[in-house]
Amino acid sequence: MFCFVLFAQDKAPKFTLEISTDSILMGNYFEVKFTLENASGSNFSPPEFDGFHIVGGPNQSTSMSFVNGDMTQSIAYSYYLEPKDIGSYWIEPASIETTKE
Repeated sequence: MFCFVLFAQDKAPKFTLEISTDSILMGNYFEVKFTLENASGSNFSPPEFDGFHIVGGPNQSTSMSFVNGDMTQSIAYSYYLEPKDIGSYWIEPASIETTKE
């Protein structure tokens, strides 16, 4: 008789914001990336990006990996932004609907 025991590592969904730099010279641009990990997402709603020109985006990428039987998946939405003027800026929140898989 054989007995198999399976342990599931239930990873919580995580939605993060990554900015490629914290300061930038006028006339240059930077990347803003929103990433959802360990869940499927739909209806992504980006911020308005007030005070910025959108140079590129939205770009979407997906990733899935299996390491030692542990699955990790993610979906990312990225934008390239250029500030319209000199100053300090705030990136407003984004939202996404999630479904745990």
